[in-house]
Amino acid sequence: MFRDLTCSSLRPASAALAALMAPLFVALLLLPADRSEAQTSTPSLSVADIRKITTGYRAAARYIARKEAFVIESLRRYPGATTTLNVLIGRELQPQILSYANDLKKEATRAFASRLAKFGRAKVQQLQMQVNALREDPNLTKEMIKTSGLPAITELGMNLLPGAAEILGDSQKLLEKRQDLLRLGLLWDMTQAPGTAPFAQRLESKEKATLISALPMPPNAIRILHSNQLLSKNLEREESEAVAALNETRILLGLMPVLIDPLLTAAARSHSAEMERLGYFDHTSPTPGREHFAQRAQLHGTTANAENIYMNTQPDGRVANQAWFVSPGHHRNMLGNYSRVGLGRSGAYFTQMFAR
Repeated sequence: MFRDLTCSSLRPASAALAALMAPLFVALLLLPADRSEAQTSTPSLSVADIRKITTGYRAAARYIARKEAFVIESLRRYPGATTTLNVLIGRELQPQILSYANDLKKEATRAFASRLAKFGRAKVQQLQMQVNALREDPNLTKEMIKTSGLPAITELGMNLLPGAAEILGDSQKLLEKRQDLLRLGLLWDMTQAPGTAPFAQRLESKEKATLISALPMPPNAIRILHSNQLLSKNLEREESEAVAALNETRILLGLMPVLIDPLLTAAARSHSAEMERLGYFDHTSPTPGREHFAQRAQLHGTTANAENIYMNTQPDGRVANQAWFVSPGHHRNMLGNYSRVGLGRSGAYFTQMFAR
């Protein structure tokens, strides 16, 4: 189930969010936003114990087998070692993640150039125009999107976007880097709080973002994607996947990606949570002062121009975007002239809000 709502009478987005557009270190995506995500409730260590753990970890140097044995033994011997080890492993992971991402992007850029040469720029432009023209049709129907738009965007993705498996299959060096990362990532997982997304899952999301960033796009678009990689750390997995899928679609169609707005995200989450709590599915809230999505955005200190909602007992961010894409109103919102997005999930309910 899904519904959309638009509003063209709201004020433009605040310039305050422009500061978020600055380039950010992409490697930080895989590490906790703060120490609250790691296990901090265990007994604290003495300064001497922290020094012992730090010295022992560094002594293992690049010998991963020794490092694995040391981490396991330290966690057994020192109940409060998780935070210290988390910091040590995180510091080691950061430059390796950045190096891997840079190499993956270089290989993906070459793969894209090869694919584009075979597919042809004229064909790309034809398919982009085919999809982009749909939302301008006042008589747009779901059938039109399914028979014209969906095949076109699918063809663009299949012919332009190389998969991580394809890139890794052509580069033994890159594959070995990934294997080293995963092995170190398993140690990092040992120091995380229960319920934290495993490193392998985070790495997969990072790879998807890197492959998209290899597509040719203006500098502003690249800055938005870099900013989103850091901002998405504050999203739960399906929220992050939904935003990533949205921007993949926009980029493939030659449109600017949208920037994650934390305030708009909070507004979207609040509506999803209320729909779940009160058992309704509608853009109009029964709560006074929250009836319209513009009011809900204002309550969270921001603005909104459009809203999509979706409900499924098996919540999946990418599936939600696929459902919105083939629905005329949602389709227009997804590909509209917006610069910010907020996406919030609560249980089976998704809310996607857009703003200029």
